[in-house]
Amino acid sequence: MESGKTSKISNLITSASNRFFRKKKSETTPASSGKYEAAKKERKMTRYLIRQGHAGDCPQISVLMKKLAASEDYGDRVEVTAEDLRRDGFGENPVFECIVLEDKEANEESSILGYALYFMGYCSWKGRLLYLEDVYINADYRGTGLGLALLHTIARISEERGCKAIQGTVVEWNTDVMKLYKRIGARDMTENDKYHLVAISRGEVSRFSKAKLPVFHNGSQIVTCDL
Repeated sequence: MESGKTSKISNLITSASNRFFRKKKSETTPASSGKYEAAKKERKMTRYLIRQGHAGDCPQISVLMKKLAASEDYGDRVEVTAEDLRRDGFGENPVFECIVLEDKEANEESSILGYALYFMGYCSWKGRLLYLEDVYINADYRGTGLGLALLHTIARISEERGCKAIQGTVVEWNTDVMKLYKRIGARDMTENDKYHLVAISRGEVSRFSKAKLPVFHNGSQIVTCDL
């Protein structure tokens, strides 16, 4: 998902728009607004908006997160609450950002149809990168081009911030999503570069952090300073 592939993504989103959307002639969206508005191709026009998430979206994002986890058979692992999202994404020290897909004509309590959650990272070889944690669209809206529009918005954010790449993970059996990522230029780092994602759980981190360091080099002790 290198940022240099943005032109390819743009071509795909244009194609998807021609097939699935038509804009109201009386309204236009400035390119500089950072907002993607479109109308679903139905008898009754429905307008969608991709925008930055805010604290008030957290309850709906939390519901979508649980749906995503359940779709990957990890529903019992979700620990993050709406309040956690408010604190961690919109508090004093935010550690993630998100964009949401909103149905402008829906009830406010169920207007968020999808989201993408991301945060900035750094690669010691390339420099800054954007890490894409989640992309999710409600099942009824898949195959409409809306998911591609979310990815297109993420690509624009990556470009604007000078990121060298976008990185993320895909569960092994989700071949449809993997095919989509490869369509827009993604490389499978496990397949091509032999990288594996590793994780150290909180319990193991706690155990290791409390472990006593051994003695090295002729009896001299390696110590760490207080940070």
